[in-house]
Amino acid sequence: LMPFLIGENGWDPRDVVTEALNHVYLAWPTSAPLGKRAALAYLLNQVIRLAEEDVACFLRVRPGQVYRHCNSVQDRLDHPEVRQFIDVLRTHTFAALAHSADWTNSA
Repeated sequence: LMPFLIGENGWDPRDVVTEALNHVYLAWPTSAPLGKRAALAYLLNQVIRLAEEDVACFLRVRPGQVYRHCNSVQDRLDHPEVRQFIDVLRTHTFAALAHSADWTNSA
């Protein structure tokens, strides 16, 4: 699906998700409970449901590494701080995607 998700003027949901993640990391009041690469792999693969291969290509890793990142996050979701962090990332990701797509100008 990736070629179909790239929009006009180079709009790419993976870039939008990365920017949302970076904003959350900068604003988080303490040290983030997850590494950026693991969190980004989880958001792209498990939250917005991109294929492992597409996420791996974007992160420049092997698909197996995306799988391991997602599992490491999944295994830590029972920790309240990790759960809260993922919830905030998810909220910011969906808000950023909705805002960046600018649905109001579509025909």
